[in-house]
Amino acid sequence: MNGARPGGRILLAADNPEVRTYIRGLLDRHWDVETANGGVEALVAARARPPDLVLADAMIPGKNGLALLRELRADASTRDLPVVMFSALSDDEVSIEAFEEGVDDYLIEPFTARELVARVSGAIKLARMRAEVAQARAEAEVASARASLVKVAAHELRTPLTVIGGYVSLLLDGSLPGDSPRARTALELVARKTEDALRLVTQMLLASRIEAGGVILNMSALDLRRPIAEAINRAAGLAVLENGQLTMTVPEQPVMVNGDWAHLGLILDNLITNALVHGRGASVDIVEIVVSDNPPTVRVIDHGRGVPAEARMRIFEAFFQVEGQLHGRGGVGLGLAVSRQLAELQGGSLVLEDPTRGMGASFALTLPGSVTPQG
Repeated sequence: MNGARPGGRILLAADNPEVRTYIRGLLDRHWDVETANGGVEALVAARARPPDLVLADAMIPGKNGLALLRELRADASTRDLPVVMFSALSDDEVSIEAFEEGVDDYLIEPFTARELVARVSGAIKLARMRAEVAQARAEAEVASARASLVKVAAHELRTPLTVIGGYVSLLLDGSLPGDSPRARTALELVARKTEDALRLVTQMLLASRIEAGGVILNMSALDLRRPIAEAINRAAGLAVLENGQLTMTVPEQPVMVNGDWAHLGLILDNLITNALVHGRGASVDIVEIVVSDNPPTVRVIDHGRGVPAEARMRIFEAFFQVEGQLHGRGGVGLGLAVSRQLAELQGGSLVLEDPTRGMGASFALTLPGSVTPQG
């Protein structure tokens, strides 16, 4: 085979040696040409090293051209490869079926060298144009998502910062005496709004690190009951503000998992906060944290309205917010997306379970188990 050429590489599948030699001679001046004796050999070669185009005889024995085409289109790694077929028989049924299966072009022998080169070149150019359009669309979607993040984050950060600035001004100008109950209430509100802003910034930075592949895990064996207890303690203040009640059900024995303590804590914080803020049901919002050990799983269950059916498939998408539930509550729709990604990085999973009568939303976090500590 010649060295790599700017035109690219073609995989030629034909069982007749004379046909292979003839067609390769026509194409060799423009592209690198690799040959296969039949459909099975061509499929293996295409999967191992996808070419720029597959040129296949429709009548090759064994796995014929149509069967090869179907296999290529069914495989994600070769689905978008341009495929051109040729045949010595003018069979309209075969050619129509080939186009229905997704062939890019179909030639009937005899064809001239100029026609073959033009058809192959055109198919390769069209495939590259489709790839460029797809890449441009994907980049545009990423840019749009980032622009949305900046816009939404600016809006969500403005609320706590405005509150903080207002109360600090009142304290500084003496409108709120420093030792008065009103001043203490103001400082408590400032502290809460500062935590809101910090949590929002932390979520955005973590989402950026995950996207860049820069998350460092500190995995160890730990008793799942301990980070859960800490997360419930951290959420106690929010539970009071939201008129909520947290209940925990755990096994008597340690539930050992392999996990990253800090990131596990962040996942639990997100799930519990989400249940308290967005899972409101009756006058008192009861959030259940239930732990089971086979496999190690934490369920965070609220008794609110649950997740609407039309939103269930998108609930873990970044920036997605359920209409009427999340707006104005200090989030940008990153908490669940980040939590699922962190769970998967630790070898676990995070899913929204099927709705159950009498409950709202139930999120299940499952982690890989670890051996029970000795001693």
